[in-house]
Amino acid sequence: MSLVDAALRQLTVKAAGKAYQGLVAAAKEPEAHQARLWEEARGLALRGSYWPKRLAGGARARLADQAPTDYEDYRAVLKDALAATMSPLTGDPMEFWCASSGSTAEPKLFPLTKAFRAQYQRVMMPFVGSLLARFPGYARGKIMMFPGTDPVAAAPSGIAIGHMSNYNFRRMPALLRRGYALTPEALRTQAVFDDMAPLLALCADLGSIFAITPASVWSFAQALERSGERAAALLAGRISLPVRLDAAARRRLGLAAAGRAVPFRELWPNLRFIACWKSSTCGLQLASIERLTAGVPVVDAPYSATEGWMTAPVGVPDPGGVLHPGAHVFEFFDAGLTRPAAKDLIGMAALEQGREYEIALTTAMGLVRYRLGDVVRVVGRFERAPCLEFVQKAGQVISLGQVRVSETALADALAKAGLAGDGALVFAPSGAGDGLMLFAVDAA
Repeated sequence: MSLVDAALRQLTVKAAGKAYQGLVAAAKEPEAHQARLWEEARGLALRGSYWPKRLAGGARARLADQAPTDYEDYRAVLKDALAATMSPLTGDPMEFWCASSGSTAEPKLFPLTKAFRAQYQRVMMPFVGSLLARFPGYARGKIMMFPGTDPVAAAPSGIAIGHMSNYNFRRMPALLRRGYALTPEALRTQAVFDDMAPLLALCADLGSIFAITPASVWSFAQALERSGERAAALLAGRISLPVRLDAAARRRLGLAAAGRAVPFRELWPNLRFIACWKSSTCGLQLASIERLTAGVPVVDAPYSATEGWMTAPVGVPDPGGVLHPGAHVFEFFDAGLTRPAAKDLIGMAALEQGREYEIALTTAMGLVRYRLGDVVRVVGRFERAPCLEFVQKAGQVISLGQVRVSETALADALAKAGLAGDGALVFAPSGAGDGLMLFAVDAA
C-alpha cells in the first residue's frame, strides 16, 4: 500500500468513527434532530416556487398540519422543471436528475440538490464506521461496488438524467476513488462495464463488496465465470487495463482463465464481508450466492431509496438498521391505511416493536410528508431511535385465486417448504404490467 493510500485509509477510519458517534448522539435525542430538520426543510420549501401557496401556515407552518403527499402531487411541476436549472421545490440549483429504478412502475425523476445530497450522505459513513468496528482492517483492501452506468439522457436544460449510484461514484474525489476496484472508464456503457468490471475486480485485492441485492452479487459471480478468455488475454498482454498486475493479481486472473466457478474466498483471501440487502425477497436470493461466498459474512446494507436514505445497519439486529434521526424527517402510519390523513402520521418515538408501518419522508429535496410506498417493521431500538427492516412495497399483494398474500409471506412460505432451491427467486412486474411474476434463476 502506498503512503497516499495509507493516509487516505486513516482519514476514512477517522471520519467514519466520527460519523458513527454522530449517529449515537442523534439516536439519544431524535426529537431535537427531527425538529431541526423540519426547520431546514420548511425554509427550503418557502424559497421555491411550488410550496409558498401550498404550505399550510406559511413561514410558521407546522409539520403536523401538512397533508401527506405522493409522487402524483409533484409529477407535473417536476416535468416542467426539466427545462429549468433551479428546483421549483426548494429554489436550489439542480445538480442531477435521479431516475428511480422503476422496479414496480414507470421510473420517476427527482431533482438532486446540494442540500439533499448533504442529508442522505449522513447515513453511509456511520454504516462504514460500524463495519470498521466489526471487521477491523477491511479498509486495507479495495472496495468492489456496482454503480449504474453513465447517463445516456439529459433534460432540456442540459442536466443529466441517470442513476444516483453513478452520480455518487462520479462525484467522489479522485483520491477517494483510489480505494475502489472500479475506474470511471468502466461505467461508460453497460457493455464496457460487463467487460471491464470482472477484470478490474480480479486485478484488485478486495476487502469488501457492496451491492444492492444478492442478485447483483450473483450476476457478478456469473460475469467472473464468463471472463476466462479476457483474463487469459490480459495475462498474455493482448489487452490492457489501467492497473498494475502484481503476483496476486496474476494468480487470480489465472484462476479465472481456467473457466470454472471459483469461491470468492479463494480469489480474495482478504475479503472481509459482502454488504447487500437481506430483507424481504432478498432473503430468498441469498441462497443463490451461498456456494461462492462460503466463509464470507454477508451483512445487511442500508435501507435507501432515490427519495431518501433511511437506516445505518450496525450489526444488531441483522437484517435491519438504525433509522438515522439526523438524515431526514421520518414519519409513519399504519400499514393498513390506504388514504392517511395528516393526523394519522406519527413520529419515530411512537413506533411499537414488531409492528409494521408505511414510511413518509420530509427532505431537503423539497418533498413534504412524502409517502415512499414502503412497508417497514420495527425490529429493535438503538438508544432512542428505532431499528427498521424493510418488508415490502405497499400494496404489493399477490392474488392466488381466492387467497391474497403479501409478497414477503409468499417468499417465506416458499423458503419453509424447501422450494426456494439454490438459485435466485425474484418477484418482478410481468411484461404486460398487469401483475407480479416469480422468476427462478438457476445458480448452476
